[in-house]
Amino acid sequence: MADNLDGWAVVDDRDPSIQYDEGLWRPVKIGPTNGVGIDTTYNGSVMQPVIRGGMSFKFNGGDGRVLASVAAATERNITDETIMNSMFSWECFIDGRQVDSGALSDIEKGQNNYELCRWRGFSIAERALTVNVSTQEWPFGIDRIEYVPAVRGGYTIVDPLNPRISTDAFRNETSREVRMNANGSKMTYEYFGTAVACHGKIEGSTLPSSSATYQVDGEDPVSFDVPGSSGIETTGLQLFETPTRTSGAHTLTVTYTGSQARMPLVVSSLIVQEDPNVPFLLPLPVHRPVTQVLQVSALVGTQVHRLRLARRDLVARRFR
Repeated sequence: MADNLDGWAVVDDRDPSIQYDEGLWRPVKIGPTNGVGIDTTYNGSVMQPVIRGGMSFKFNGGDGRVLASVAAATERNITDETIMNSMFSWECFIDGRQVDSGALSDIEKGQNNYELCRWRGFSIAERALTVNVSTQEWPFGIDRIEYVPAVRGGYTIVDPLNPRISTDAFRNETSREVRMNANGSKMTYEYFGTAVACHGKIEGSTLPSSSATYQVDGEDPVSFDVPGSSGIETTGLQLFETPTRTSGAHTLTVTYTGSQARMPLVVSSLIVQEDPNVPFLLPLPVHRPVTQVLQVSALVGTQVHRLRLARRDLVARRFR
């Protein structure tokens, strides 16, 4: 049974809908390599071939990819590409058609969430994925399959700890936030939809405002401000919203352009609009500093008082 991860169907390596060649695969609880980039394996497990093996998976959907944990050739002191390929190789097919696959020589470091193969430009239909792997005890394991399902929702709220988000910044697992405070720090997120709204937090420290940029699909970066604070925390603040694009697979890159002496960029959630006919959620509740709340309350109170006076004058005129 596929999970739903920000609008993509995600199938774990141990899902019974995946068919493995009997006796040629073994489950491994923890990925065979340390996390690099995106942190850990999905659900903390991978399926590892003994020597060689095939797997197949049928689904109703379109574009997708297979992610794995793979050790790097440099970590095994192997530089000859012919030897590499004889020790570890793979190929992927959709409906019998071979699709793009990574190359072992491209893997500079052992990593989880390595994109073993990817297919794009496939319309929604009943499809069949086949992966064939040959390995001579090379540390490797299938982690998960992701694909665009036939049935989608209107929008999705994405947690910053989502494994599809890659960042070199600090992830706070307690508050479930990504905190960027070093110039050039990045957060990258691949999504399927039409637009993304980013919500964050302004910390209570007395720091001046800073700045950041966002890019979609490598286009020119768009700058946005990260407000400063007088010492009171503000949460649920919308930092930016991308323009609407055609529905499909896109890549969002957020870059912090401030410094450690300025307000950090803290991302608390992303809202992905999947269907252009379904509007974004109403803005998340914004918890403002007490001074701002008092100012707003005073303004509302003044307006209410004026309305009451105007209504009293109108009633008085009617009875004159």
